Amino acid sequence: MDRLTRCGLIWNDLVRSRLTAEALRLLSMSLPRMARHDAIVSVEAAFTKREALDMAARVGLPNPHWRRHLLYRFTLTSVKPERGGAQA
Repeated sequence: MDRLTRCGLIWNDLVRSRLTAEALRLLSMSLPRMARHDAIVSVEAAFTKREALDMAARVGLPNPHWRRHLLYRFTLTSVKPERGGAQA
């Protein structure tokens, strides 16, 4: 993703945590069985903060910043340093 961007990127995904999983189980009780299963599996396959930041470091993203949103989502942003001079 970073190679395809000029300024940086925003990664928006689910947070994996016990609190998120338990809250989701309670909140999804009224959903149809398939939707409830999909929601739970998605959170179980999500990233922790440490995993997301580790992945950003391994692929060399400059200046990664992780931020949690509500109970179950995060964004990781990375802004590329300017390369001297104005950008087109």
